[in-house]
Amino acid sequence: MSSIKLSQLLAFTEDKTLNFSGAESTIVGKTVLQSGLASYESLTLATCITLLKQSPNKVFFDIGANIGIYSLVCAKAVPNIIVHAFEPVPNLANIFSNLIELNKIDNIFLHQVALGDKCGIAQMYISARSDASNSLRKGFRPAKEVVEVELDTLSNICQTNSIPSVIKIDTESTEPDVIAGGINLIKSARPFMICEVLAGRTENALMEVLSPLNYTYYHLDKRELGSAKEVIKGDRSHECRDWLFCPHEMPATFFTSVAEFHQEGF
Repeated sequence: MSSIKLSQLLAFTEDKTLNFSGAESTIVGKTVLQSGLASYESLTLATCITLLKQSPNKVFFDIGANIGIYSLVCAKAVPNIIVHAFEPVPNLANIFSNLIELNKIDNIFLHQVALGDKCGIAQMYISARSDASNSLRKGFRPAKEVVEVELDTLSNICQTNSIPSVIKIDTESTEPDVIAGGINLIKSARPFMICEVLAGRTENALMEVLSPLNYTYYHLDKRELGSAKEVIKGDRSHECRDWLFCPHEMPATFFTSVAEFHQEGF
């Protein structure tokens, strides 16, 4: 079976499925096809969709898109959205591109480029463990291959593209570099940022780059959803790795909406 039903998630659309033919060989594709969207970062996805639905500027940047789960679902679930997705690894970008075409989605713009704190050419270390843990950081995971990829910055990308209201960053330990490369944009546009935080690896660097921006931090863990944190601290169990960085404190009603959508939509 190569399609998944999105039921409540896409109740207001005619096509309530996404076809994932060709993605079965990837860890993300296999997980979603075997166990459904509820098995893959569903609270984070619910948060992302809720933010976009409430935003007047529905522009989403999916940085470290892999095969595009976030991009594909958001493109279907949020009316009038524009998605810019960034995935530098050739085979993953090819699968993602095929899924966009297969599902007849015309509001996703895929960029085969990595984002960091400078422009140029970088080495991408292809993980020997999982195609969901490729990284620009040498030694992050044992590598089976190294490929050269184009490297750009968030600020530079936004000179020729729409300004995002919501950004998702999952780049396997280089998230602080992505934010640093977009610091001027973030200061002026104040987007919401959903970011993976790796315990013992990225907390200090994230605090350093974010502290001057006066953002509010929320851990996306249903056990403490909506509780603002003064310090970014990764989950050592790796079960709840994602955080929401907000340009202002969020009302309790927002997190109520996220929780309700998470319960009903997945």
